[in-house]
Amino acid sequence: MKKLRDELTRALIEAKNGNGNEGGVESFDELVKVLTLKQDLEAFAFKTKAMISRMEREVQSARKQESVYWHLASHGVPKSLHCLSLKLAEEYAVNANARSRLPPPEHVFRLVDPTFHHLVLLTDNVLAANVVVTSTVENSANPEKLVFHIVTDKKTYTPMHAWFATNSINSAVVEVRGLHHYDWPEEVSAGVEEMMETNHLIWKHFYNNYKEKDLDYSEEHNRYIEEALTPSSLSLLNHLRIYIPELFPDLNKVVLLDDDVVVQHDISSLWELDLNGKVSGSVFKSWCKDNCCPGSKYVNFLNFSHPFISSNFDGNQCAWLYGVNIYDLQAWRKSNITETYYQWLKLNIKSGLTFWVPGLLPPALIAFEGQVHPIDSSWIVTDLGYRHRSEEISIERLGDAAVVHFSGPAKPWLEIGLPEARRGLCILWNRPLQVDISLSNPNFIHAHVQDHVEDLEWDVTFLYGNPQFQQRRHLWPRDGLHPIRQQRSDLFREFVSNIRLMDLEIKGCRFSWFSNPRNGFVTREKLDRILVNWEWRYLLSDALAIAIPSSSSDHTPSLCGRNLS
Repeated sequence: MKKLRDELTRALIEAKNGNGNEGGVESFDELVKVLTLKQDLEAFAFKTKAMISRMEREVQSARKQESVYWHLASHGVPKSLHCLSLKLAEEYAVNANARSRLPPPEHVFRLVDPTFHHLVLLTDNVLAANVVVTSTVENSANPEKLVFHIVTDKKTYTPMHAWFATNSINSAVVEVRGLHHYDWPEEVSAGVEEMMETNHLIWKHFYNNYKEKDLDYSEEHNRYIEEALTPSSLSLLNHLRIYIPELFPDLNKVVLLDDDVVVQHDISSLWELDLNGKVSGSVFKSWCKDNCCPGSKYVNFLNFSHPFISSNFDGNQCAWLYGVNIYDLQAWRKSNITETYYQWLKLNIKSGLTFWVPGLLPPALIAFEGQVHPIDSSWIVTDLGYRHRSEEISIERLGDAAVVHFSGPAKPWLEIGLPEARRGLCILWNRPLQVDISLSNPNFIHAHVQDHVEDLEWDVTFLYGNPQFQQRRHLWPRDGLHPIRQQRSDLFREFVSNIRLMDLEIKGCRFSWFSNPRNGFVTREKLDRILVNWEWRYLLSDALAIAIPSSSSDHTPSLCGRNLS
């Protein structure tokens, strides 16, 4: 037995060193067959090594494809967002209210009044902009002091304007401007054009390098792919943040919010922050409590193997974060930050793009060197939207943070976004209604509704399937081709009877859900219901429910209202 073990060990070592034939086998069964027929341990070791090598290449290829698909998915615009922009553009064309002035004339003076709190948002995403603005206002102690300056591109201007013109934000002021509205100085226009050409060159270099070469899969390589090819690295609006002093020449202090953040607490204290003569106030990732800023040091963003970098910067220095930043624009205008930014962009190109990891932050770290005042790290939680980093963040930290930042490519509005962040139940209502939500979770909302026009009020509960697909079957009682067990169906009917509810008939369609055809067979179910009590039915005796044809969903929407034909 010892001789057999020694012989097999010797053969495996030789195979590992690459001696012998690399011809492999297609399956484990064939490998066993080789061993039983030839009784040759050396041949067995070489065959094993060849098979393992081929499997490793296949895994590497699969991982490479996964990164490409991940990249493509992060660029995709969900159908719902695309349709929203088209609908809003149409609204802008046909509805005078959607073209009304933003802000109203009586509030225009606030746009340059230094006593107000000015926030800047550079984005081409209508939904994301609304989330940032709404979450900031709802959690503000003094929302009437907030002034939002939204800058977008030409194609998004009309839907962005239509959204905020028809969905005004209480108390706060919102300004929407397109890039085509700015009268750029000649030197600024030339700089923007050069910057975009530079960043497109960087993206093309890394994408072609990745696509054409058989690179080993590594954490460093994965980081390059995620950063070089993300939409944030290509967005003109993201790069224009270096021009904030030129975009807002009449402002002295602004807070810049990224469009992938959600504000959870009041942030008004940022405007009271003493920057001690610095240009920027930013969060440093030092939540390990000893200023170690894990994964966020200069060495994680700059290439310290290059002598020009290592001779100018300290690799152990902590890097600050984008997401929420406050800027003293007066101090910025007196500095050479913008010029330094461009100078290093050009040097990086001359070096063959070897100075830093591609992305927005590395050149900004260099340009703002020595000009950043630290903000408490508990202000923001970042790294949400990365496939692996999000798991390290505790629920307590998420709840305590004033701002949460989906800095990774998996934004909540994308299909690759975290399911718990993009799925669940939501309700929308017209302005004449006052809706006070008392209880809620991802698939349950209970609210009190007041109709001030009709002088009516009632309670309403919205219930939908659990965001986790595996748990949905525990909720829905069904009447259709695949009914649930009689016992559960009886329990549901008993519950409805005990709380004195009745089914409001939905006219137009008996079933509300249709499965995809399988072998020519379609499953039909009654999943969607509207249940009311007798008091509500008496109060709103003219209310009707009708089924609306579905254009894309497998559910048939139900419309409940008064004076429906």
